[in-house]
Amino acid sequence: MPRALTAHVDTLGAMVKEIKPNGRLAITRIGGLLLNAVETEGCWVFNSNGEKVRGSLLIDAASGHVYGPRAAETKRDEEHMEVRLDARTLNSKETRELGIRVGDFIAFDPRVELTNGFIRSRHLDDKAVLPCCWLPSRPYRIPARPGPDCVLPHQQL
Repeated sequence: MPRALTAHVDTLGAMVKEIKPNGRLAITRIGGLLLNAVETEGCWVFNSNGEKVRGSLLIDAASGHVYGPRAAETKRDEEHMEVRLDARTLNSKETRELGIRVGDFIAFDPRVELTNGFIRSRHLDDKAVLPCCWLPSRPYRIPARPGPDCVLPHQQL
C-alpha cells in the first residue's frame, strides 16, 4: 500500500534587497524571521559566484557611544537593519566587486550546541523535522520476542 509522509520545512533567513551607498546591505526577510532575534548575529552572504562572504546583522545606529539613546530606541525592522560585511568596503562598487548582488541569500549562524544529551539550535524545528520523517520510512524488523519496553507499530502507548 502506498504511503506518503509530509512535513512543513520553511526557510528562515534573508536576501540582499539593496547594496547601500556605504557598501552595507539592506535586507528583506525570508520566512518568519524575527530581526530582533538575530541582531548582532554572524551571517554568510552567498554571492552570485558561489562564494561566501562573512558579515553581521546590525542596526544602522549600532553604537550606543556614537548614537546615544537612539541606538536603543531604533526599531528593529528591515528599514533600520543592515548587514555589515567583514570586508573592507566603503561603497557599493567595492561591495559589488566581492560578487554580491541584489537577490543573494543570507544565512544566519544557527548556534548549534550539544549538551548533556540535549540539542539546542536556532530554527531547530526545521532541522528536526527531516529525520522525524526519514526514520519511520526506513525498513524495520519486528523482534521475534518483543521485550516489555517494545511497542510495536500497531499497538498504542
